[in-house]
Amino acid sequence: AELLRATREASPMHRLTEWRSDAARRARVLPAQLLSDHDLSAIAKARPADIDELVAATSLGTITATRLAPEILEVLTAENDERPGPQT
Repeated sequence: AELLRATREASPMHRLTEWRSDAARRARVLPAQLLSDHDLSAIAKARPADIDELVAATSLGTITATRLAPEILEVLTAENDERPGPQT
């Protein structure tokens, strides 16, 4: 059970959902108003590395992607940094 929870919490979708909830609270909007479930799922799947990839993977326009990209890319980068490397 502990491993399952740790795996779920480490998943990109879980981390992005947590980020969206926090960002929506800060912006005083509903999470789905900030970023749709469809776009959130597309981001988790595509794992964009820059604004252009974020725009290509989602329905976000360039202005919105530019505004949200720093935090989204940080969440995705943190997720990659926390992955264990190969065992030697």
